[in-house]
Amino acid sequence: MVLFDTGDEENLIRNYMSENKITLPVVVDSSSKYRLLCGNAYMVSGVPCNYLIDGDGKVILAWYGGQEQGLEKLKSLGLAADKP
Repeated sequence: MVLFDTGDEENLIRNYMSENKITLPVVVDSSSKYRLLCGNAYMVSGVPCNYLIDGDGKVILAWYGGQEQGLEKLKSLGLAADKP
């Protein structure tokens, strides 16, 4: 699994992932070309829009919402940990 972020600065994302012990790889690209590619591929109409995509490219979980909602979804799947 991999995370994609098309709207934030890379250092902000890396710090957030580190603080919340999220260990998935992340692709960070806020260029308009990349946003269009993601939007067309996964029908993203606005942000924050979150998809969990498996190795075959199949969407296995999707939700709208900000950091707290996304963090809780990742924790429920064992992909993020509570802060110490």
